[in-house]
Amino acid sequence: MAKPRSRQETVLLGEALTLIQAATNSTNKTPEQEIADFVFKGSHIFSARNGDRAKEIWAEEVECYGFTKGPVVGIAANEAMSFAMHDAIDEFHYIIDDIISTGTLKDGKAVHRFTITGDWSRPLFGVEPNVKTLRIGGISIWQIKNGKVTKAWIAMDYTETPTLAKMLEDLVGAKF
Repeated sequence: MAKPRSRQETVLLGEALTLIQAATNSTNKTPEQEIADFVFKGSHIFSARNGDRAKEIWAEEVECYGFTKGPVVGIAANEAMSFAMHDAIDEFHYIIDDIISTGTLKDGKAVHRFTITGDWSRPLFGVEPNVKTLRIGGISIWQIKNGKVTKAWIAMDYTETPTLAKMLEDLVGAKF
């Protein structure tokens, strides 16, 4: 019968396994896995109110298309757009449903399909809540250069929120 491990031996074994897993995970990832991790991290920076870490993922002058008639330029402006949505929706959840990518973090593109859910409880971009539970699907396409998102194109489905869709139609000039 084997002698049980001491607490110290167990802790050391756990630390060794953690180091092995970290080394394995960082060196054996495919470009697709690296981009998937990047998309997950970049998509949740503002959700987690980690705007100060946005520079790790987003280029300083990132251009995001789909919210206004022109691009929303810069980390601060995009953070403000994101926080406006988060502030209007309680129990905000941003779920990544699918990711498709090409290239690498040095020069690549990533497309992800997402679903936003939550309880719309406060005005959103000046529109009063008209549904209790909000569900918005969307697609985001990212251009990645040297490990940073330089451009993003975002399209969302507002069919469950016609008042918000009308306001955004006036703002963006696109029909939803």
